[in-house]
Amino acid sequence: TTPGGTDVVDWTDNALSESMTQTGLSLSAGQTYYVSVRAENGVGLFSTGVSDGITIDISAPSAPGAVNDGLDSDMEFAGSTTELTANWMASSDSESGIYRYWHAIGSAPGGADIVGWTDNGDLLTVTHSGLALIEGQTYYFTVRAENGAGLLSTATNSDGQTVDTSSPTDVATVNDGPGADIDWTTSSSSL
Repeated sequence: TTPGGTDVVDWTDNALSESMTQTGLSLSAGQTYYVSVRAENGVGLFSTGVSDGITIDISAPSAPGAVNDGLDSDMEFAGSTTELTANWMASSDSESGIYRYWHAIGSAPGGADIVGWTDNGDLLTVTHSGLALIEGQTYYFTVRAENGAGLLSTATNSDGQTVDTSSPTDVATVNDGPGADIDWTTSSSSL
């Protein structure tokens, strides 16, 4: 548990082999362990090398927080048939930290039929372009975190965004006044 220490395994003869695997250990999560190697020449002189340490991480990171459709607060509609955007709250991992996030886009929560799992680096937002989206269809982002040990969190889904690129219907008539259209008013404080 210290560079050069032998508190876990004492010096072991490895003959001329340049690698080894030690099994049957009882290692603690979150603890850093160091591997020490020493070479011995024919007259009994030693030289020693020590690894930079390896930390035991057997727990997955926390799941990302809420996944919002859009760049900021959660949006219900997307105004494009070629692009979707999402953002999410960070995950955490006390042992090896968050290495990267993965996202997918599906036509159902948890799906990856539109965009398969894609590495998003350590960014908490994504804009995915070049899509062929269908008007009126709802699409869902799914995000998971990966820690430094390569363990994946459970996935978090957005509540979906529906593609709507059509303009609202035209307003037929706008009347000045509370009923029929008027051209004059006697009030100087309300319309």
